[in-house]
Amino acid sequence: MSLAFRIKWKEFLVILLIYGIWSIAVFLFLVQLQGFDKTVDQFEGGINLYVSFTHTILKGTVVFYVLIYHFAIPAIMDRRWGKVSVQVIAFFTVLTIYEYYWTFFVHRSDRGSAGNLSPDSFFITTTILNIASTVISYFVAVAICSNVIRRSKEQLEREKLKAELAAIKYQINPHFLFNSLSLIYTKTYKSNPEASQAVHLLSEIMSYALEDWGEQGIVPLALEAEQIKKSYSDEPNPVQ
Repeated sequence: MSLAFRIKWKEFLVILLIYGIWSIAVFLFLVQLQGFDKTVDQFEGGINLYVSFTHTILKGTVVFYVLIYHFAIPAIMDRRWGKVSVQVIAFFTVLTIYEYYWTFFVHRSDRGSAGNLSPDSFFITTTILNIASTVISYFVAVAICSNVIRRSKEQLEREKLKAELAAIKYQINPHFLFNSLSLIYTKTYKSNPEASQAVHLLSEIMSYALEDWGEQGIVPLALEAEQIKKSYSDEPNPVQ
């Protein structure tokens, strides 16, 4: 299983979970509003309740996944509004034809109607739901794109800091610097302990500053406290 497929599958599952919870919440709200028996009767009860409910969740998940990840996000990121608009219209046309066939020919045994729903009411309701789905998907896509852009900027900042640190290390040449400090420390250790301690502290500070702390650049608190303690220490120690 490729990484791209795993990412897409994870995105689909997230939408499935959210839409499933939303559908259950709406069903419970209808039960609370009009009673369990009347709500179940709208789905014709029995096996149709489970079939219709499962179909609604799966269809809604697919619709929002396609609208968000295949239409809205590409349109926002690449500014392909014209092309995406045509694709959205074609998508909803196919979806409406499917919904009509499912409602009047598959889900209901009576081909003349679907309960109290007439074809005109069906098309009006479907159009309103399609528009609402498009608007919701657009705002979700905006939020996703904003998060992606923010994370990309943070990643670029981390890479920039790492590049700057690498450039500083290259310019300073740490190996030559620490060898020089070690030589100065050795020459002044007996004759001038204070000077040797200053050289030692400088060596510690430079070593600490040039250390690679990973992508986040976070220094462990214990090491930070130890470095502060060393900075105020008067006891000379050998240069590392």
